[in-house]
Amino acid sequence: GYIMGRGTCDDKGPAIAAYYAMKILKDKGYKLKHNIQMILGTDEENTSAGILYYKKVRKNPIMGIVPDADFPCIYAEKGILDFAAQGKIDSCIKYMKSGTAFNVVISKADVIVDKPLAKDYFEKFLLANELTGECHEDEAGSHYHIDGKPFHASRPYMGVNAAVKMFEFVGSCYNDEFSLNAVKLFKDPYGVGLKVAYDGAYMGPLTFNMGKANIEGGQVYFALDYRYPNECEGSNLLKRSADIIKEVLHIDTELVDDSKWLLNDPNSELIQTCLKHYRAFSGDTYTPPLRIGGGTYARSFENFAAFGPIFPTREYASWVGAEHEADEGFEIETMILACAIYANVLFDLACEQ
Repeated sequence: GYIMGRGTCDDKGPAIAAYYAMKILKDKGYKLKHNIQMILGTDEENTSAGILYYKKVRKNPIMGIVPDADFPCIYAEKGILDFAAQGKIDSCIKYMKSGTAFNVVISKADVIVDKPLAKDYFEKFLLANELTGECHEDEAGSHYHIDGKPFHASRPYMGVNAAVKMFEFVGSCYNDEFSLNAVKLFKDPYGVGLKVAYDGAYMGPLTFNMGKANIEGGQVYFALDYRYPNECEGSNLLKRSADIIKEVLHIDTELVDDSKWLLNDPNSELIQTCLKHYRAFSGDTYTPPLRIGGGTYARSFENFAAFGPIFPTREYASWVGAEHEADEGFEIETMILACAIYANVLFDLACEQ
């Protein structure tokens, strides 16, 4: 069976699995050589403000696991650069609303265009691009809606960005220069349009996501996100992006947050202990430690690693969504198995043998 709802697999369900792993050790009465504590942050999707405050007022742990990713273990996380671009524009788009967050591919886009309705062209565009949408006209102008496919910004190529598709439609249908230029810069999920594409030796390619695109009163706002490998520097990426956005769209760019990449030694005690117990419980002796484009609280502390709860060898039902997707779910058997793995890892790292 499954537990359904936003947060069940990212990250409330895994937090409960870790809590019960701790409770098992406590109820068994094992003697500790290191204290075990659970630290719950509440702002990981944004600026991690809660954890930053914790680090100022409490003694930092010497090592730890974060149940916010995949098994067998995460040894590397890409850097995350969030930045905004905004300013006055000249476009036939009077109004646009799309996107919810920096770290999610835009799933729905709505615009009002100050031009006659192009229903036939729009329907052909939807068909050619395998999209769904609708349109109508009233006294405010021509209304268009496009549905995309949401996905986490760590793998934007797995989603369909509804705002990018909307700019493609408006640009091609109405020859709108701003829309055409937005497509030129923001369509490619590897940063080719912004001239920052890079394939890292350890962490793989840089990726790019446009998470919001809003227009009102002649002003545009973009929420933009990079996931970059350890060979890149966030400050350099921001400067290069700001220069080309200013040159092409004539709007300004500002930093929102830059979270540096994490790179652990795969042969460390922490990583190897996690691997040992994952392999013992799962029977999977082939999957190596992983690198991800997502960001977890592991990067907030020294000697921390994201660890589970998703198993690479277990398939979910087709109707169950992943994190940030519709119908997000967490398999109950996976949750119980993850709890057992966490308990054994904590026993090895913190209890007297």
